[in-house]
Amino acid sequence: MFDPNLLTNKQKEDILEKFEPLSKRHIQNYEDEYQQKDRIAFDQEILTAYSFKTDILPKLYSLLTETIRNRVEMKNR
Repeated sequence: MFDPNLLTNKQKEDILEKFEPLSKRHIQNYEDEYQQKDRIAFDQEILTAYSFKTDILPKLYSLLTETIRNRVEMKNR
């Protein structure tokens, strides 16, 4: 878990600003959601705030998608 106490007030404000568009729209299925510009901008803001490189996002999305698919498959067995 990311600890928000490690962030500056500016970083928290920037994250909340990027989250606002997400909070005002219908969240889509996971595959489509990870392609939305506002979602990507939000995730990039979080990674940047915690000093991660944003170029890992495609791999993170891929891992999340694969994990969700595996869980659904196991549920349907």
